[in-house]
Amino acid sequence: MRRALLLVIALAIAFVLSGQANALPDKGYDREQFQRDLDIRHRAGVIGVHGRIITGSGPDIVASSGFADLGTRRPVDPRGHYRIASNTKTFVATAVLQLVGDGRLGLDDTLERHLPGAVPGGAAITLRQLLQHTSGIANYHRGLPPANAENFERDRYRHYPPEELVRIAVSLGPDFPPGTKWSYSNTGYTLIGMVIDKVTGRSWRDHVRERIIAPLRLKDTSIPDRDPRLPRPHAKGYVQWTPGGPLTDATDHSPSTSNSAGEIISTSKDLSTFVRALLRGDVLRPDLLAEMKRTVPSGAAEFGDYGLGIARVALSCGGEYWSHGGNGAGYVSREAFAPDGSHGVAMGFSGITGRTMEELMSHGPAVRAQLDRVMCGLRKIN
Repeated sequence: MRRALLLVIALAIAFVLSGQANALPDKGYDREQFQRDLDIRHRAGVIGVHGRIITGSGPDIVASSGFADLGTRRPVDPRGHYRIASNTKTFVATAVLQLVGDGRLGLDDTLERHLPGAVPGGAAITLRQLLQHTSGIANYHRGLPPANAENFERDRYRHYPPEELVRIAVSLGPDFPPGTKWSYSNTGYTLIGMVIDKVTGRSWRDHVRERIIAPLRLKDTSIPDRDPRLPRPHAKGYVQWTPGGPLTDATDHSPSTSNSAGEIISTSKDLSTFVRALLRGDVLRPDLLAEMKRTVPSGAAEFGDYGLGIARVALSCGGEYWSHGGNGAGYVSREAFAPDGSHGVAMGFSGITGRTMEELMSHGPAVRAQLDRVMCGLRKIN
């Protein structure tokens, strides 16, 4: 099972932003190209995919390919909800920066100050390091039951309190001294959620709903807590645990192992609205947005330079885009937006399959290339 979990993680990492980007397109990126690229992804093994391009100079481009339900062959609805997984981190980091702006938190506050005794050595770990993945706290996912169909079905509706996830991480021991390296850790964002709970006197979910979701009118964005279901419409989320193996319909499941690191459900339209508003400066003060975009080298090609819940990725045509991405059971989320939020793309995938490991791993470079094509093409018309 542990090998299967490592496979799932490896596939997720490869899917994020790996591979070589394409050269600058001769022309802009249009609806026909978008549909063709999504069709190619479907034929290559993605069960369902949809996306939205914010052109910055005209109407949005919306497209989809594949099936929302393999049993009925129902097509994917581009308005569909999906689990945006670690894109949640951008929402949560934004919430923390809002609290910094309110004078209720400081980025260089120690974890021990707000959650005494939560982890050994918490007095040397700052909130900035938790948000930036430089705290050295192990990722609790390494201590969860191995990922396979049997364990998934057994624990499909199991609720993990955040304190239990933190205890699992602590049992693994630290990966390195705080601030000395970079390593992706969902534990850091789970702790950040607990800090928001403590400081505000209410759940991080309520805080994000009130301070981000409601003001931006993200009517199709939700934080499920213990609800295992997705709002309609949605595509079913399928998991192939091993190359060429059978599929599990993972649509309904407890999101508790994601918590404030990856629990949010949204749509490509709402996710685009949020990221654009954030990058335009509509959500955070300029000084706080600048803090969010202060990056450190991740040492991982799939993340480039990592800020506070957001990553900067270089374009083959020059310049950069800002992104995060998310990987969860049955669903993958990808987005890329110009530094000023003027244009970009958001995509949701439901079910990544392949007959061989090579086929499974090929999706990552292909999606990276597509994001690059979209963003370089949009630069030509903006």
